[in-house]
Amino acid sequence: MLVFLTRISKEQQKLPAADPQATAFAGSIYFINNNFYRPIKVEELATLANLSYRSYTDQFKRSTGKTVTQYLCEIRIAYAKRIMLETGDIMYAAFESGFGDLAHFYRVFKKTTGSTPKRFIAGEKLPLGKAEPV
Repeated sequence: MLVFLTRISKEQQKLPAADPQATAFAGSIYFINNNFYRPIKVEELATLANLSYRSYTDQFKRSTGKTVTQYLCEIRIAYAKRIMLETGDIMYAAFESGFGDLAHFYRVFKKTTGSTPKRFIAGEKLPLGKAEPV
Protein backbone atom coordinates (compact mmCIF):
# COMPACT_ATOMS: atom_id res chain seq x y z
CA MET A 1 0.00 0.00 0.00
CA LEU A 2 2.83 2.39 0.89
CA VAL A 3 4.50 1.67 -2.46
CA PHE A 4 1.23 2.42 -4.27
CA LEU A 5 0.77 5.75 -2.46
CA THR A 6 4.39 6.72 -3.11
CA ARG A 7 3.98 5.98 -6.82
CA ILE A 8 0.80 8.09 -7.02
CA SER A 9 2.51 10.93 -5.21
CA LYS A 10 5.45 10.86 -7.66
CA GLU A 11 3.10 10.78 -10.68
CA GLN A 12 1.19 13.79 -9.37
CA GLN A 13 4.44 15.69 -8.94
CA LYS A 14 5.21 15.07 -12.63
CA LEU A 15 1.92 16.63 -13.72
CA PRO A 16 2.12 20.32 -14.54
CA ALA A 17 0.38 22.60 -12.09
CA ALA A 18 -2.96 23.90 -13.26
CA ASP A 19 -2.58 27.23 -15.01
CA PRO A 20 -4.37 29.75 -12.77
CA GLN A 21 -5.30 31.90 -15.78
CA ALA A 22 -6.79 28.92 -17.64
CA THR A 23 -8.69 27.94 -14.49
CA ALA A 24 -10.04 31.48 -14.12
CA PHE A 25 -11.04 31.57 -17.80
CA ALA A 26 -12.82 28.22 -17.47
CA GLY A 27 -14.59 29.63 -14.42
CA SER A 28 -15.94 32.48 -16.51
CA ILE A 29 -17.38 30.01 -19.05
CA TYR A 30 -18.94 28.08 -16.19
CA PHE A 31 -20.41 31.36 -14.94
CA ILE A 32 -21.98 32.07 -18.35
CA ASN A 33 -23.45 28.58 -18.59
CA ASN A 34 -25.04 28.88 -15.15
CA ASN A 35 -26.17 32.52 -15.27
CA PHE A 36 -27.20 33.06 -18.90
CA TYR A 37 -30.73 34.00 -17.86
CA ARG A 38 -29.57 37.26 -16.28
CA PRO A 39 -27.76 40.24 -17.80
CA ILE A 40 -24.05 39.48 -18.13
CA LYS A 41 -21.44 42.06 -19.05
CA VAL A 42 -18.17 41.13 -20.72
CA GLU A 43 -16.39 43.34 -18.19
CA GLU A 44 -17.77 41.12 -15.43
CA LEU A 45 -16.49 38.00 -17.18
CA ALA A 46 -13.07 39.56 -17.79
CA THR A 47 -12.83 40.37 -14.09
CA LEU A 48 -13.74 36.78 -13.20
CA ALA A 49 -10.99 35.55 -15.53
CA ASN A 50 -8.46 38.07 -14.22
CA LEU A 51 -7.99 39.48 -17.72
CA SER A 52 -8.44 42.83 -19.39
CA TYR A 53 -11.54 43.28 -21.53
CA ARG A 54 -9.52 42.96 -24.76
CA SER A 55 -7.50 39.95 -23.58
CA TYR A 56 -10.67 38.21 -22.43
CA THR A 57 -12.56 38.75 -25.69
CA ASP A 58 -9.54 37.62 -27.72
CA GLN A 59 -9.07 34.47 -25.63
CA PHE A 60 -12.80 33.75 -25.69
CA LYS A 61 -12.88 33.94 -29.49
CA ARG A 62 -9.77 31.72 -29.78
CA SER A 63 -11.19 29.17 -27.33
CA THR A 64 -14.78 28.95 -28.56
CA GLY A 65 -14.66 30.26 -32.11
CA LYS A 66 -17.42 32.70 -31.14
CA THR A 67 -17.76 36.10 -29.57
CA VAL A 68 -19.11 36.29 -26.03
CA THR A 69 -22.38 37.68 -27.40
CA GLN A 70 -22.75 34.89 -29.96
CA TYR A 71 -22.04 32.23 -27.34
CA LEU A 72 -24.48 33.75 -24.86
CA CYS A 73 -27.21 34.10 -27.50
CA GLU A 74 -26.81 30.48 -28.58
CA ILE A 75 -27.18 29.25 -25.00
CA ARG A 76 -30.20 31.48 -24.46
CA ILE A 77 -31.87 30.38 -27.70
CA ALA A 78 -31.31 26.69 -26.92
CA TYR A 79 -32.93 27.18 -23.51
CA ALA A 80 -35.78 29.22 -25.00
CA LYS A 81 -36.47 26.47 -27.54
CA ARG A 82 -36.78 23.94 -24.75
CA ILE A 83 -39.17 26.17 -22.80
CA MET A 84 -41.27 26.89 -25.89
CA LEU A 85 -41.63 23.19 -26.62
CA GLU A 86 -42.62 22.51 -23.02
CA THR A 87 -45.01 25.45 -22.58
CA GLY A 88 -45.82 26.87 -26.01
CA ASP A 89 -45.35 30.32 -24.45
CA ILE A 90 -43.00 32.51 -26.50
CA MET A 91 -42.98 35.49 -24.13
CA TYR A 92 -42.26 33.32 -21.11
CA ALA A 93 -39.45 31.55 -22.98
CA ALA A 94 -37.92 34.86 -24.05
CA PHE A 95 -37.80 36.35 -20.58
CA GLU A 96 -36.83 33.12 -18.78
CA SER A 97 -33.89 32.63 -21.12
CA GLY A 98 -32.48 36.07 -20.41
CA PHE A 99 -33.84 38.28 -23.17
CA GLY A 100 -35.11 41.52 -21.69
CA ASP A 101 -37.00 42.54 -24.81
CA LEU A 102 -39.37 40.43 -26.91
CA ALA A 103 -38.44 42.16 -30.18
CA HIS A 104 -34.76 41.46 -29.53
CA PHE A 105 -35.60 37.82 -28.80
CA TYR A 106 -37.45 37.51 -32.13
CA ARG A 107 -34.50 39.05 -34.03
CA VAL A 108 -31.90 36.82 -32.37
CA PHE A 109 -34.09 33.71 -32.69
CA LYS A 110 -34.65 34.31 -36.41
CA LYS A 111 -30.95 35.03 -37.00
CA THR A 112 -29.85 31.95 -35.03
CA THR A 113 -32.41 29.41 -36.22
CA GLY A 114 -33.65 30.80 -39.53
CA SER A 115 -37.22 30.59 -38.25
CA THR A 116 -39.55 32.60 -36.06
CA PRO A 117 -40.45 31.32 -32.60
CA LYS A 118 -44.05 30.73 -33.70
CA ARG A 119 -42.98 28.67 -36.71
CA PHE A 120 -40.50 26.77 -34.57
CA ILE A 121 -43.24 25.74 -32.14
CA ALA A 122 -45.63 24.82 -34.95
CA GLY A 123 -42.95 22.83 -36.76
CA GLU A 124 -41.88 20.87 -33.71
CA LYS A 125 -45.34 19.81 -32.55
CA LEU A 126 -47.20 17.07 -34.33
CA PRO A 127 -50.77 17.78 -35.45
CA LEU A 128 -53.45 16.02 -33.39
CA GLY A 129 -54.25 12.56 -34.66
CA LYS A 130 -50.91 12.18 -36.44
CA ALA A 131 -48.64 9.57 -34.99
CA GLU A 132 -44.92 9.85 -35.34
CA PRO A 133 -43.49 6.94 -37.36
CA VAL A 134 -41.64 4.36 -35.30
